[in-house]
Parts: sequence; C-alpha cells; structure tokens
Amino acid sequence: MSQYAELQAHIDLLKRQIKLKQQVEVLMTEQNFKDVILKGFCEDEMHRNMSLVVCDKLPVETRELCNNLAKASAALNNYLNTTIQLGITAEEDLEAAELALLNLEKGE
Repeated sequence: MSQYAELQAHIDLLKRQIKLKQQVEVLMTEQNFKDVILKGFCEDEMHRNMSLVVCDKLPVETRELCNNLAKASAALNNYLNTTIQLGITAEEDLEAAELALLNLEKGE
C-alpha cells in the first residue's frame, strides 16, 4: 500500500472515530439512555449483581451469571468512555493527518 493510500485510510479511520464519538455523546445526553443504560444497567444492575456474586446462599451457576452481568455492564461503560477518548484523540490528530496528505499531494 502506498504512503498516500495509508494516510488516506488513516484519515478515514480518524473520521469514523470522530463520528462514533459524536454518536455516543448524543446518546449520553438522551434521558432514556441515561436512565435505562447508564444508571439502570451500568450502575444499579452492576452493583446488584456484584452483591449477589458474594452471596454464599446462591448456587455457583447463579453467582457466575451475576458476575458475568456485572462484567458486561462494566465493559459497556468502558466501551462508551473509550470511544469518547479515541474520538478526542482522533479530532486532535485529524488536522495533522490531512495536512500531511496535502503535502504528499503537492510532492513536499
């Protein structure tokens, strides 16, 4: 792959990361998403499931399921936060990448 094609692919990736960041930010401002997913699943359900993981009166299978649900809520929360951070980095890098592509087109 040529340097030009690699740079163009990198710019395309940065633009996709920026768009995904923007989409996540919109989601995180919607009240239903905040109530159901962020508060309900990522906070309340995670705490409830973590408390059940240590309950010796529950069968091992149930505690394992609760542990997996708690991990899933933490993973979703991490995904959303990481997506925003990657988008911020992409926004910072995009101008430099576009300038490098422009210089490459000019033969500099």
